[in-house]
Amino acid sequence: MSDIAPTQPPERMPRWVWKAIAIFWGGAVAALAVRSLWASLYPLFILLLVSLFLSLAIEPGVNRLAKRGWRRGTATSVILVGVLVAFLVFVIAIGALVGQQIAELLGNSEKYVTRTVNFINDNFGAHIDATKVIADINAEDGAVQRFIRSQQTKVVDLSVAALGFLVQGLSVMLFTFYIVADGPKLRRSICSRLRPERQRSVLDTWELAIEKTGGYLCSRALLAGLSALFHWIML
Repeated sequence: MSDIAPTQPPERMPRWVWKAIAIFWGGAVAALAVRSLWASLYPLFILLLVSLFLSLAIEPGVNRLAKRGWRRGTATSVILVGVLVAFLVFVIAIGALVGQQIAELLGNSEKYVTRTVNFINDNFGAHIDATKVIADINAEDGAVQRFIRSQQTKVVDLSVAALGFLVQGLSVMLFTFYIVADGPKLRRSICSRLRPERQRSVLDTWELAIEKTGGYLCSRALLAGLSALFHWIML
């Protein structure tokens, strides 16, 4: 009868391995959840950041009006409407200028093409036929006309993008209104959760940010207005 060695029972996996596996997969799921949550809330954080910056810029004007007896809500509304009107005037002016330049370019395209071709031929020794270049540009199956037709299909995308920009702008205005109109209450609410020695530092920093941001933007706006005025007079 042959000797048979007794079989050893299989070693059991240490208990810490299961804990490590659970921690690993739990951390992976938590990281994916945080990433998804951040991707969803990132646009909101950007809107809040822009609103905070705009509120710092207009609060000096609101404070001056409030000292003269205006309600903070009314003063904030007036200044925000003024900022919106100035922005719309700027956009309309730039749009009108760009449209005028594009219309002039399209109306005198042959003259500009001829000048460009003559410049290239005279300075670089090329032998380009301006008439052929103009014919290629105006050809229905040419690259230029195909590009123009391909851009016509993006009108809907441009309209959707403009609508999204409008919604974001209105959201920024709404957040800015409440941050400025309830600015003192907001500061009191934040400082009430801090230690007394920290409250003064927070308030001083907040007031300094309001003063510097408002002053910087006012000076830039004044310089931009003067520059536009002098350019308009010269041109």
